[in-house]
Amino acid sequence: MNCLAWGYASAFGVYQLYYTETMKLPRSQISWIGSIQIAITFATCTVSGRLSDAGYNRATVIGGSTLAVFGTAMTSLATEYWQILLAQGICTGIGLGLLFMPGVAVVSSYFYKRRSFALAMAATGTGSGSVIFPATINTYAREEIGFTSTKSVELLLITNAMSIPARPVVGYLADNVLGPLNTVICATAILGCMFFAWIGVTTKTGIYVFCVFFGLSNGAAQGVFGGALTSLTSDPRKMGTRFGMVATLLGLAALAGPPTAGAIIDRSGGEYLGAQLWGAIVILAGAATIGASRVSITGWRLKAKV
Repeated sequence: MNCLAWGYASAFGVYQLYYTETMKLPRSQISWIGSIQIAITFATCTVSGRLSDAGYNRATVIGGSTLAVFGTAMTSLATEYWQILLAQGICTGIGLGLLFMPGVAVVSSYFYKRRSFALAMAATGTGSGSVIFPATINTYAREEIGFTSTKSVELLLITNAMSIPARPVVGYLADNVLGPLNTVICATAILGCMFFAWIGVTTKTGIYVFCVFFGLSNGAAQGVFGGALTSLTSDPRKMGTRFGMVATLLGLAALAGPPTAGAIIDRSGGEYLGAQLWGAIVILAGAATIGASRVSITGWRLKAKV
């Protein structure tokens, strides 16, 4: 389920490349398709999470799978921008949101001591380290470094693949060494620093190396996110609802993120520095916000495992 729910979403960079070259639309406008899909996926988690808590896991998965397949089929027939937006952005987004949440709710309710590791292992099916930014990285590779379209797609595959081994590692660290909340703070801060490192990438070798480490850091941050949230939820029967509420807020960020990056690049005359700085600052601000929640729980104790 995770493989379909976020594995498909992570492939939008390939779709964006195709839409940009064939429809000749601004990258910020194309980004709205993927952003709306991801935002609706997150927003739908509020409904699917509540249905999961109520025991309707099977019906929710069947309904989500049906909508996801139908939306994908309609995308193959679409020829206009608005048709793609409705099929891939809205219909498929609703289907993926219904499909995703039951897996999280079920796994979190069956594990306690090793819950972060179990959720991280479940998340390895997604390979979703490139839900948002690697589409921009692909465009950067083509326009700034001179990659062909095929080579730039390889970068997307590398980034996705490298996100997989990072997830069980951070799950183990969260359960046995640092604690889920501490782990997600460290992983998010490292991910923010990777955007600063991106600024210095100017060669083909460099972009390959960067994608490897970006995939690892992004996979680490996403892999431990679920475990951090469950550590703050005392009643596992409410996990679906709680995650759905948080996912709705994530949907707002996913809706605004890629179009904002595309707009910054367009207004900068094709320069990527502004978008790179924006990504780094926003992610580091997120790490600081999570850090504030840790302080509210443990105080200023540095060695607290939480």
